[in-house]
Amino acid sequence: MAHHTEKESANFQLASELGGLELLDAKYTNQNFSRHSHEGYTVGVIEKGAQRFYRTGGNHIAPQDSIILVNADEVHNGQTATECGWEYKAMYPLPEQFASLTEGLLPQGSVPYFPEPVVYDPEMAQQLRMVFDTLAKSDNKLLRETLVYGTLVKLISRHSKSRLDWEPQTRTQRQLKLVKEFLDDFPQADVSLDDLAKLAGLSGFVA
Repeated sequence: MAHHTEKESANFQLASELGGLELLDAKYTNQNFSRHSHEGYTVGVIEKGAQRFYRTGGNHIAPQDSIILVNADEVHNGQTATECGWEYKAMYPLPEQFASLTEGLLPQGSVPYFPEPVVYDPEMAQQLRMVFDTLAKSDNKLLRETLVYGTLVKLISRHSKSRLDWEPQTRTQRQLKLVKEFLDDFPQADVSLDDLAKLAGLSGFVA
C-alpha cells in the first residue's frame, strides 16, 4: 500500500512469512503526526534529514543515521526537525514476535524495553539498512527470516532492558493513556468530559 504527494510518500508492506511484520519506507516534509500509539514496537533508521518526536515524557531529535526506538503501546508523535523534512525506513514488530525471539535472552514472561528513544549505533544502523534492502529486493524466505530475526536479537542484546509480566493493552487502555498524557501536558486546559471522550474515541458515559 502506498500514499504519495509531490513531497511526501509512504510505502507500507507486510512480510507474511515473518508473522505479518509491517514495514514502512517513508519520506515526509510537512507531515505532523499527533500523539498516538501502536500495538507493535517501532524500529526505524533515519535515512535523510531529521525527525523530532515525543516519547517517554520528553521531546527528542533523531538525525540522519540514528535509530528510532519506540516501545509497544508507548505514546509518541512525529514531525520534521529540518526544513527539508525526513526520510526513514521502519518496521513494527509485535511484542509476541519479540517474545518468541528472546527465549533464553530475557527473563521468562518478559519482553524487551528500549529505554533510549534515539540510539547512535552505526553498525546496527547499517545492519538494519541491509535488512530493509533485502526485504525490498529478495524473495528468499530463509534469507529474509534469518536477517530480520538475527538483527532484532542483536538490537535487543545491545539496547534493551527487560520488562516483566507484559500484557497487551486494549485499544481502550491505549486511548485513555492518550488522555492522561494530554492532561499531564496541559493541566490548565479548559476541556470538558466530552472533549476528553472525543480525544479517547470513547463515550463520555462509559463506566
